[in-house]
Amino acid sequence: MIQSLKKAIFLIGLFTILLGQNYNETLGSYLWHFATASYCSAIFLTPWACGKACKLHPNVADITVFHTSVKETHGFVLHDPDTNSIILAIRGTQSLLDILDDVCVCFDPYENMCPGCKVHRGFHERWESAKNQVIGIVEKYKARYPKAKLILTGHSLGGAVIAMAAGELSFKFSIDAIYTFGQPRVGNKAYSDWLYSRVKIIRVTHNKDPVPTLPFSLLGYKHQPLEIFYDVNWRWKQCDLSGEDPTCTRQYGTMIGGIPDHSLYYNISTDQLKRCSTI
Repeated sequence: MIQSLKKAIFLIGLFTILLGQNYNETLGSYLWHFATASYCSAIFLTPWACGKACKLHPNVADITVFHTSVKETHGFVLHDPDTNSIILAIRGTQSLLDILDDVCVCFDPYENMCPGCKVHRGFHERWESAKNQVIGIVEKYKARYPKAKLILTGHSLGGAVIAMAAGELSFKFSIDAIYTFGQPRVGNKAYSDWLYSRVKIIRVTHNKDPVPTLPFSLLGYKHQPLEIFYDVNWRWKQCDLSGEDPTCTRQYGTMIGGIPDHSLYYNISTDQLKRCSTI
């Protein structure tokens, strides 16, 4: 009975996205659990024993973990039978290599996908290191679960890589929903416009979280639209379609004091959701 109710609530949330209503909080909260679980190592993910994030979805059984050796792109693809969803999640900042990639503000050309497009080198390299493996896994899951919805999610650096993945995966698959949390900027205006033309990413931000203000817009970076901003009292608003609404996260700038907000979404932190070792 409980699982049937969970599925019904989830599907209502998903249908609001498919019908053009841009955000559903129930769906966002659901995906925050999986974005957080992606920080755990395969030792915890394969048996689906990663703490509260796993316990909230006990019927997940079919999970494939990937981890690239060169750029340490880490994540999983799984099937949740309760919602009949295939979920691709990519881990956020965890290691020293992640941090070095985060702080690099170098652009890579992305002309093969769209004229004038440039993307963050570190995020681009991470996606390229895992792209073929991820595509192969998703193809297997789509064949195994042909009626399942395909949903993408990620937090922090993982959100940036998911954004890049979404743009390219949209050429091969129908993607039903994409949610990122605390996602940094990924590319220049040309890339932002191209990405928004390909997929609609719900980009959830929280209060003074500084990561969405990076890399700096003064360097030529620009967010894609559909930001959902939560204030300190957990009231949310849909921001304007500029991608850089001055009344949302951008109003605070890069505030070091806002770092705790980066790991806290839907009033539950990553540490509360996961109990595991990372890579």
